[in-house]
Amino acid sequence: MHTDTGERLWHFQTVHHDLWDYDVASPPMLFDWRKDGRTVPAVAVASKTGHLFILDRATGAPLISVEEHAVPKSDVPGEEAASTQPFPAAPRALAARH
Repeated sequence: MHTDTGERLWHFQTVHHDLWDYDVASPPMLFDWRKDGRTVPAVAVASKTGHLFILDRATGAPLISVEEHAVPKSDVPGEEAASTQPFPAAPRALAARH
């Protein structure tokens, strides 16, 4: 949020159309990321899915690439789940995936 206007500057979804209560349960970590000889203000967000997303605090752009992977459809009648979910290219998931 822009502190003067309240305008949203960017957002990032760790889970698309969250049907499973996979919201972010812990506060994000703010730190400085050294990349290509410069310092970038960064934020690390850990999700309940075991993923760690590293983003540019100013733009929301991933500092470690994020890929969309196809995921299984819901088998609950009337429920529409997202067809893909974001997966960071690194680090590996912090928890086992089944």
